[in-house]
Amino acid sequence: MILMRREIEENTRVLQNYRDTNEDELRVVKHLMARMCHEDNLSDSKLEHWILPASNLSGDLVAAARTPDGVLHAIVADGTAHGLAAALNVLPIAPVFYAMTEKGLKIELIAAAINRTIKQQFPAGRFVAATLVSVDYATRRVRIWNGGNPPLLVFDPAGKVIKRYPPANLALGILPQAAFVPNIDEFRYAEPCQMFCCSDGVFEVLDDIGEQGGEASVVSQMQDVPPQMRLKLLRNRLLARNAEKATHDDMAGAVDRLRASADPSWIRFPLRSSASPATFALSVFCTCG
Repeated sequence: MILMRREIEENTRVLQNYRDTNEDELRVVKHLMARMCHEDNLSDSKLEHWILPASNLSGDLVAAARTPDGVLHAIVADGTAHGLAAALNVLPIAPVFYAMTEKGLKIELIAAAINRTIKQQFPAGRFVAATLVSVDYATRRVRIWNGGNPPLLVFDPAGKVIKRYPPANLALGILPQAAFVPNIDEFRYAEPCQMFCCSDGVFEVLDDIGEQGGEASVVSQMQDVPPQMRLKLLRNRLLARNAEKATHDDMAGAVDRLRASADPSWIRFPLRSSASPATFALSVFCTCG
């Protein structure tokens, strides 16, 4: 009995040391990701977003910055795999995005540069679904590059979908650079509207609700809801759904509310995490009008 108890105590000590080391490594990686991804930019009152990972580290990335001319660039990226492997997939994307945005380069050039980086640095079979958005508030012009992410949706003030932009490109890292030809969607807004883009984890967790599917479920959540409350309501719905059924994919989303004035009004909800290891979410809203 004494030997068995000592063996149990030794195994417990070894496991605790392993856990402590693992948590320390995770803190280092999270700190590195925060520094490289310029998370301070996401605290801008002009951005509304959230990310909830399916594990301690997320393979989803949201980044945003302004060009020297004041044009907003934003990216929602979703790396293959989960946890540390997925986080490392998206880590090289942020420096390319910020450096090229700082130079005022267009999003199609940024997409091409990220594709080249993935092909050069990642192992074979690794790719990243991504949505890049450019919003010029002076000219009210929006440009979209969607590679493998769910459709970008544009809502009117009542929550009705007035534009829908499905992926017109393959995910980043699939095509060789010589074959990479970016396809751009664009529109101009004259009336208030709201853009929504997300990673596929958001739609997937809602896919089995009724017969509508994930996208239709998201759309139904937006109807007759004030624009400033839509992301919060969707986040709460996803958290409730996650409590019912474990989720294995990261989720992320963002919103940009576009207004007709040159100075848009933005709302940001605090970035929160859940105690559950099976959470999700990346959503981004952008409001025009």
